[in-house]
Amino acid sequence: MLSVREGEKIISVYRRHPFVLALELLPLVVFSIIVVAAAFAVVFIFVSESVDLIKMVFFIMVFFLHIFLVAIFMELADYYLDVWILTDRRVISVEQMSLFSRVTYEFELEKIQDIEVDVRGILPTLINYGDIRIRTASESRDFVFKQVGGPTHIKDAITQAMRNYSAKKPGEGENISF
Repeated sequence: MLSVREGEKIISVYRRHPFVLALELLPLVVFSIIVVAAAFAVVFIFVSESVDLIKMVFFIMVFFLHIFLVAIFMELADYYLDVWILTDRRVISVEQMSLFSRVTYEFELEKIQDIEVDVRGILPTLINYGDIRIRTASESRDFVFKQVGGPTHIKDAITQAMRNYSAKKPGEGENISF
């Protein structure tokens, strides 16, 4: 369970672009339509045949539709549960690995060294989605949020949060004399 620290405020929550979800669901929907059409075609071709054949065809159709429904549910769960949360102190990255496995990373805004936006291709450019890669001072790995909508807007929001955090950070900018 994610929790924010005392006094910490959530600025934004980011997910992958909805177009990416549609691209992932499209093959499942097309295959579902093909299965239903094939089942009805077999039933209408062999309409004078035995009732057992018709029952078997519909059983197979329902079986495959259930498999496609589970696959659609898993895609929706993965889309909804992959999230980046920007707070006024840190960025929290939650990546759903499988249905019952998730990895959560968090890094302080002050440790961010570089933010890179990568938009490749015609569709990502037209629809405005791409990858964001963040390099931190304390970690050896990069944090990548793939296929997020409005990546330059998110980069600007993180940069602004970094500026706000460093401006209000206690102890900085104060002159202490003895």
